[in-house]
Amino acid sequence: MTQLEKLCTEYRENARLKEELDAINEGLKAEILLLMAGADSVTAGATRVTYKPYKTRRFDTKGFKEEHAALYDAYTTETEYMRFTVK
Repeated sequence: MTQLEKLCTEYRENARLKEELDAINEGLKAEILLLMAGADSVTAGATRVTYKPYKTRRFDTKGFKEEHAALYDAYTTETEYMRFTVK
């Protein structure tokens, strides 16, 4: 096995472990929310947990592009970036 293969194998394993930890945390979050019983904020010792809605506004680029294609084209720029994948 080459060094590249070893590093890629380790990378994939770490990604799998990260997904596993994310799933565990989602389960813990569900349990915490059950214990909060609908409250938007709970304090337990030095720990404070909040769970409340926040409103935000997003620009609808798809709708703007459909309704104002010329303006959309005039104010958009093409960018380039590097994508890293290991399969």
